Amino acid sequence: GELKSRGFDLYVLTNGTLVDREIARRLSGIGVRGVQVSVEGPEDVHEKIRGKGSFASCMRGVENLLAEGITVTLNATLSNLNAAYFIELVVFAQLAGVQRLGFSRLVPSGRGREFL
Repeated sequence: GELKSRGFDLYVLTNGTLVDREIARRLSGIGVRGVQVSVEGPEDVHEKIRGKGSFASCMRGVENLLAEGITVTLNATLSNLNAAYFIELVVFAQLAGVQRLGFSRLVPSGRGREFL
């Protein structure tokens, strides 16, 4: 792609829920180097934050990205709902075959104030 030819590294941030095989293929095809997917913790914790059914969709997205050889970073926004699962997230990332794990600080605005 145009951006890659100009020396840009392309990265995408997503919740992963809509990343099917075709989207993963297209991302790989345009030269996306990595995708950061938001995962807030184990299934019950993730769904409390992101909504019912979101965990399975998110993980299918991760699997599709990995199948296309895209580097995946799982990122959790730490709050009082998931901070206790820090180590579990590390183990989970390893088991999922993910190469990177990141953590963000919760910015207390909107609904985020509820989770401090």
